[in-house]
Amino acid sequence: MPVMHVALWGSEEKKDHVVMGPASIDQFISGHNFTDWFTTHVQRVVQGDYPIIQERIYKYLRDPDCIAVTNNVTVTVGTSFCPELSTVNPPHYFFTYSIRMSMDKSVSPEESCQLDRRYWLITNADGWVDQVEGPGVVGEFPILRPGTTYEWTSCTTFNTPTGTMRGYFTMHYLKTGQPLKVECPEYHMRALPTCSAGDRRRICSIPSPEEEEVMREATVTAAQLRINGAVWHNVVDSDEELPSEERQNPDS
Repeated sequence: MPVMHVALWGSEEKKDHVVMGPASIDQFISGHNFTDWFTTHVQRVVQGDYPIIQERIYKYLRDPDCIAVTNNVTVTVGTSFCPELSTVNPPHYFFTYSIRMSMDKSVSPEESCQLDRRYWLITNADGWVDQVEGPGVVGEFPILRPGTTYEWTSCTTFNTPTGTMRGYFTMHYLKTGQPLKVECPEYHMRALPTCSAGDRRRICSIPSPEEEEVMREATVTAAQLRINGAVWHNVVDSDEELPSEERQNPDS
């Protein structure tokens, strides 16, 4: 059976899913089975694909081809899909990304620079484009010198399972004040595959919400019968203490 993440987060419509039960929710599949998921997770941690920062595991996947070098500044990006903050219906896919900016130690100190602004071009799977620009990154204006690295994380959401981001950073040289432009490579964000509620019910023999309601009513009825039966038996058990005329009719 696939390993699935249940996504319960956000709007009133999503809260209704909780009332209907997990069987009625489309879920993300993170592995073919638990062993497959666990083995892959451990391997990525051991290999350093998932970095451990302050005792926390960060599941950022870095494509080796996702790299840009401009004016002696190297930029790489890692992305991570967050199923616990995403839903299939309504479509809301939450991603985080980690950007690493570095300058090789062999570069001249005169190349030291500071980031001033950022620009993003965000495109979803349907071709819808959004542009974002503003001062600094995550409220900071990092300075890069030879041999230093600056890394930060941020997030974005899409209404499609996949999307891309690319852009550039406007910086200036510390010594001359001259501006320079540093490219950020295009990076892709992809959600996990999903399994619909209907497919999961067929595969795992999970009852539908309607079937669950019938079963729930039957369970309540059975419980009431057991309670009534217990009361009747209690009356019969205490029969010897009742007058003879009442023993003949316990229900009275």
